Amino acid sequence: MKINFCRLFTVSLFFLILTFPVQSEDIPTRINFGKSAVYGKFITSRELSVWGSSRNLSLIGDCSFQDMDDFEAEVIPVQGMDFVLSAPGKGRVYLYLDLVSFVPSSRYDLQTEDNYCYPDSEKSVYKDDPVILPGMRWLEILVNGKSLKTVYTGNGIFLNTPIVVIVDREYAFRRTLKVTLKPSPGETFFGIWDAFAVKERLVKNND
Repeated sequence: MKINFCRLFTVSLFFLILTFPVQSEDIPTRINFGKSAVYGKFITSRELSVWGSSRNLSLIGDCSFQDMDDFEAEVIPVQGMDFVLSAPGKGRVYLYLDLVSFVPSSRYDLQTEDNYCYPDSEKSVYKDDPVILPGMRWLEILVNGKSLKTVYTGNGIFLNTPIVVIVDREYAFRRTLKVTLKPSPGETFFGIWDAFAVKERLVKNND
């Protein structure tokens, strides 16, 4: 039986193109959520401030990472939110989620607001099996289907954002991060300003 190598090569090349993974260069390393409202409802810092002030809370502004501080956010829908980022480099990456957050107005100091942006700390509660108290809400963060962190807020606990999620190499499949944000049941509560992935953890410059 004669084999048509030209046809075989063409067919093989066709299937290779179909199954070849999307290159990470075609996927952004950052997303500035806001007016486009691709993932959830658009909301401004003014609207958030009004909501907070009625509850004696002060809004922590959109952090100025990578010049994305436009003070526009999107509400994370009750059914959750999915988006894709490229993982820079070849090893571990740091996923930053600049979530909308508040602090009690009695503790808020405009002069030191920038301190809230570097970096997240254990002031936000991360536990595998926390004691859920009345009024507490949580947000589970998954990357490529793997649950990597869950943050909790409410009942005297406030988010200290941005949330930093360490993504080890084995979870950065094909250097692509499919991020899923899954909120606790109930009405919409969480919002997000920006998201981005970097090779090294950000450190505040005190100069």
